[in-house]
Amino acid sequence: MAVVAVEAEGAIEDRRELVEWFEQGCKPPEDWRCGTEHEKFVFRRSDLSRPGYDDPDGIGEL
Repeated sequence: MAVVAVEAEGAIEDRRELVEWFEQGCKPPEDWRCGTEHEKFVFRRSDLSRPGYDDPDGIGEL
């Protein structure tokens, strides 16, 4: 997902402005692509606990 920088233009005050803001981040149809997104759930097989990031054999070492 692309991140759009928020400009210091002031607050969005009506629905039209909100729709326009979202439309600015849209790709043209010719640039559309199909793809998948999926999550990986990591757990220890010995006790089914989730590893911490900095733990030995943790996420940081993957």
